[in-house]
Amino acid sequence: MKPAVGSIARYTRRYRLDGNPLRRRADRLETWALMGAVLLVLIGIWPAILAGRLAYDSALADSRVGPGARQQVAATLLADVPRAQVTFGTVAVRPPQVMARWTAPDGRTHVGYVPAPQLAGAGTAIPLWVGPDGLPATAPVSPAMAGFRGAGVGLVMAMTAASLALTAFLVVRWLLDRRRDRDWDVAWERATPAR
Repeated sequence: MKPAVGSIARYTRRYRLDGNPLRRRADRLETWALMGAVLLVLIGIWPAILAGRLAYDSALADSRVGPGARQQVAATLLADVPRAQVTFGTVAVRPPQVMARWTAPDGRTHVGYVPAPQLAGAGTAIPLWVGPDGLPATAPVSPAMAGFRGAGVGLVMAMTAASLALTAFLVVRWLLDRRRDRDWDVAWERATPAR
């Protein structure tokens, strides 16, 4: 525990704004750059929260169900589901598509290919999500998935802001280190007696 406390104390002393006459102008500029980077990270949190909230709300809006949105209906398979050709090292990416008939919420009958579970036979009723037009649609996103999507977007935004602020600070520090090295070389030349 002592090394962690010691390093925190060392950085606190290093980046402190005080009237120490031994601090060079470059040291004070580096302190201001660090404070600016921390401020940018703190300011970047709010847009990240807003972006996460917008992503969450968008996912919830896309998952609406009911009249005028997607609804679940029963589709009747018109053919047997073909057996999957399973070989060593291959995995089926999607469920097989089979011809089926379903009645949309508006009363129209549709026929088309729908994803079906393995080994289902003709005449089997399967659940199918359809959009307002009666055509197959994706299943709605659960509230938990909407929350994960919002949290993920917010986290990515916050990490991007922190990365940009850290990069800016490191560039400023590198430039200041070059300046300190030049100043050190000049001071060393002045201090070295000519032979």
